[in-house]
Amino acid sequence: MPSHDDHSHHDGEHHHSPLVTSAHATLHCLIGCIIGEAAGLAIGVALEWGVAATIALAVVLAYISGFAMALVPVMKQTGLGLAAAMRVI
Repeated sequence: MPSHDDHSHHDGEHHHSPLVTSAHATLHCLIGCIIGEAAGLAIGVALEWGVAATIALAVVLAYISGFAMALVPVMKQTGLGLAAAMRVI
């Protein structure tokens, strides 16, 4: 019987349950949205854009950065390529 210290059965890859992968992707997405939103507001204010333009920029950057950051855990934990991970998200 192998001892607890025998890790020869591990192949170095981390395959998580769909629930764990979803939770990580959601957390990354929320963090990305916060980053994009803050960046959009900072840029809009710095450039002295109007309210509507600043909001539009913030929403676009929030969406892009949130989506991009959500891809990271999906690709890392499932081993999917970029195109396949985008279909999952």
